[in-house]
Amino acid sequence: MSSKTEQLISEALELPDAERLQIASSLMLSVGPDLSDVRDTDWVAELNRRSDEFSADPSIGIAWETLKNECDE
Repeated sequence: MSSKTEQLISEALELPDAERLQIASSLMLSVGPDLSDVRDTDWVAELNRRSDEFSADPSIGIAWETLKNECDE
């Protein structure tokens, strides 16, 4: 990882949660459906499985605030 990337990550981690989530979402969307550069194929398979599961039944999702509160407990 370049020093520029490390600095960018360090600065991003200092942002409020909402802004970090916006950045993370934008970065994930910028990758698009082509995950061929990702080396961990098991991770990609699990990500696709979960995405398909959620697409089939969005009611299984958990709101971010709910999940965050559960993790804080």
